[in-house]
Amino acid sequence: MKDLSIENLFGDADLDMECPACQHNFTFKFNEVLSDRSIIICPHCQQEIEIVHDDTTKTTLANSTKALDDFNKSMKKLEQAFKKFGR
Repeated sequence: MKDLSIENLFGDADLDMECPACQHNFTFKFNEVLSDRSIIICPHCQQEIEIVHDDTTKTTLANSTKALDDFNKSMKKLEQAFKKFGR
């Protein structure tokens, strides 16, 4: 079983943004801005836009990652228990 992560759950999700320089609306993928200080480029005017995570975003990502890590560990333990049960 593949471990769950924020990236493999939501990485391909589309996010919409309006460029602060030219006001062009465009779409990008969630995984492009997972890291703090990510840079995305407006496809219309080529403006570089730095995405800075605020404290709430950082906390939410950290808590989500921890919860998914705990879930993955629990699933591995369950898988091991089922293997023992089948012997």
